[in-house]
Amino acid sequence: MFVFYFRNLYFEVSYLKIFFTILVNLNLSSTASAGCPKPDGEFENPEQCDGYIECTKGVAVEKLCKDGLIFKNYNPVDPNEGGHCALIPPHFCLKGRQQPPNSTHDCPRQFGLYRLGDQNHCGDYMNCANGEGVVNTCPDGLAFNSETYRCDWPDEVADCSPEGFLEFTCPPRDSLKIFNEFGEEDVSRLLDYHKNAKTCTKYFICETGHPRLHSCGRFSAFNEETRQCDFYNHVKGCENEFKNIYYTQTAYQHIGEAPTEVTLEALKLNPFFKGKL
Repeated sequence: MFVFYFRNLYFEVSYLKIFFTILVNLNLSSTASAGCPKPDGEFENPEQCDGYIECTKGVAVEKLCKDGLIFKNYNPVDPNEGGHCALIPPHFCLKGRQQPPNSTHDCPRQFGLYRLGDQNHCGDYMNCANGEGVVNTCPDGLAFNSETYRCDWPDEVADCSPEGFLEFTCPPRDSLKIFNEFGEEDVSRLLDYHKNAKTCTKYFICETGHPRLHSCGRFSAFNEETRQCDFYNHVKGCENEFKNIYYTQTAYQHIGEAPTEVTLEALKLNPFFKGKL
């Protein structure tokens, strides 16, 4: 009889465990549906682009990213997969609501990338982290784009003047049309190439009606006749820059300071220039 009693008691306790487990799971599910897509993780706050909901075992707590960061979903199509605070351009904040800025002397917000200068000086930007700013510069000829957080062609940056920034204006397209022997326009020359008055190593291409700066590299000069990068001695007017090439045993190995005079005869001894000068 005692055996039968304890056996019934065991089954009752087992049923109670199952019952309470079901209750706990139901409670977690209701909590997840209320604020947590999943019991654990970080999920977007639908009302604030730099806010998120931290879920721990189904318990939801509203939190904020660090000032200047925006919460980004891992999967843009499915926000229920969660996300993290990221350094992305402010225009991704579609909800239009952010925490008040905590600015410093250098930075409008604690984190972010901020363009410096006016429309004629577009290459520098401030890189802010924890309220401390460091000035960075885009590669030569590129402008910082606040909408993409990257360096772009200046004609692709809304608040930058390519002509003012590069100090060059493309001639009118109609004046540059080239026709073949049949009187048809030579469409192979739709890109307009122009030398840079400041240096032989760089040139402009007018592709969109605005200039874009390109470089030939250290050992070449832009040749207007061929519209290509060429050796210095093939380009008239580049003799002074040609003299500044270091005389080296290998192509790109420098030996101390550049000599005051580098003659064409001396450069011919360099294996790199053999047969090319």
